[in-house]
Amino acid sequence: MNEDVAGDSTSSERLIRAKKLSANKQRDMGIKDRTLKLKEFKQENKILLTNLDSIDDPNIREFIRQEQKRIMDKRSQQFQQPQPQQSYASYT
Repeated sequence: MNEDVAGDSTSSERLIRAKKLSANKQRDMGIKDRTLKLKEFKQENKILLTNLDSIDDPNIREFIRQEQKRIMDKRSQQFQQPQPQQSYASYT
């Protein structure tokens, strides 16, 4: 009978560990996602701040102009969408 109790305890401990690992993995993926978004945001800012008059090559200048437009369109679309509310629990 003691073996059954010990076996139940072990399986419940495994379940708890699996849940903790899953939560940690989900948290880590969230951190990586935010880091990637921040990196992309910084790169886009660099493109947005590029002075088109300082670019001599017309092809590159047009490419940067189109990228600036794409970024602005994307950001205006994001701004119009309601942002999800984050709870305190997501920061812990």
